[in-house]
Amino acid sequence: MATETVKRITDIGPPHYEKFLPPIIEGALLSAVFIPFLKMEPPYEDLKELVHAMWELWAENGKNRERIGEFIQRIGLGNFLEQIGLEPVPEMISQPRTNPYVFYDIKKG
Repeated sequence: MATETVKRITDIGPPHYEKFLPPIIEGALLSAVFIPFLKMEPPYEDLKELVHAMWELWAENGKNRERIGEFIQRIGLGNFLEQIGLEPVPEMISQPRTNPYVFYDIKKG
């Protein structure tokens, strides 16, 4: 039934139907370290350049409703880094663990 509802909503045509469709979410995504030690000093030009490069690449090549993390997974971290102008270094982490949730027991006493 959900498929029928989406189909009927999409018959309306752009741009109206997009606000009714759910976002594309593959689940929890782990973070990656692009620049291990970026010194943050006003006016933050290094950070602005990095964010601008990422934003432009994602805007030009991202799919409709695709989050940037999903975009990076789709094209690959190596390709993403190359296209935004960063050289891969060993300190960059693409997947530190397979489960993004940490569970622990509190020991009393």
